[in-house]
Amino acid sequence: LQVDDLVRGAGSERALVLRDYIRDSSAVATAEAALSELASDRLVDLAAIANVLGLGVYDPSDLDRMIQPRGVRALSLVPRLPWNVIKEITSHWENLADLREASVEDLQQIEGIGPYRAKLIRETLENQFSMAATGIVGW
Repeated sequence: LQVDDLVRGAGSERALVLRDYIRDSSAVATAEAALSELASDRLVDLAAIANVLGLGVYDPSDLDRMIQPRGVRALSLVPRLPWNVIKEITSHWENLADLREASVEDLQQIEGIGPYRAKLIRETLENQFSMAATGIVGW
């Protein structure tokens, strides 16, 4: 039962992580299959995982460059935010850092986002950032 509890939701979290770092949605299924085929010792190899995600890691020093999420996981935590709106937002901003800088007015420019939803997105992202900064949660 404990293993079931730990594993439940892991698939959806994995899918969100893949979508956070892979821009081409058609490549997500391929990456997921490639991750499933990795040997257990390669699952802890960050370079191998980065290459599966298409991040172009050729040398371990390549891992030192900044690799930023698009914000898919962060937006998935916004209450009642539909997937099609999440896709629109993440296609409009390059990465999560840029998205965090977006104002309520900027967010309202996206189809499907009105004043209430824009404010909710803005507040959720601010809360996530402040909790991560204080060490309450890690991203």
